[in-house]
Amino acid sequence: MHRTLILDLDGTLLDTVPDLATALHRAMLARGVAGFSRLDTAAMVGDGARVLYGRACAARGLPFDEDGFGAFLADYTAHAADDTRAFPGTVETLQAMQHEGWRFAVCTNKPAAATHALLGTLGLAPWFAAVG
Repeated sequence: MHRTLILDLDGTLLDTVPDLATALHRAMLARGVAGFSRLDTAAMVGDGARVLYGRACAARGLPFDEDGFGAFLADYTAHAADDTRAFPGTVETLQAMQHEGWRFAVCTNKPAAATHALLGTLGLAPWFAAVG
């Protein structure tokens, strides 16, 4: 019998804040307001991309805009692995646990396209039996 460890993606396996911050910065500039620093973005991350975009809009006194959100999501997906990296020791930990009989899955509220793009680009996709 295999033991399965289900892991979160953002903030657990990967430091995704750099690319989220860059995409959010561009999205706010496109709406004519100042963007956000990585630190400010990190404070807004959690509960998914829609909530992040909504928090950013609210912080700048803007209404939520579906078209703007769609553009933010498309931009982020296209650049999700520009500066995102696995946390130090991630691969080594997965290797050691796999050797002990573990298998792995990812459970995330990140959109599927961005999740698969990240895992593939960073060479982590083969580690996961399921992604959802």
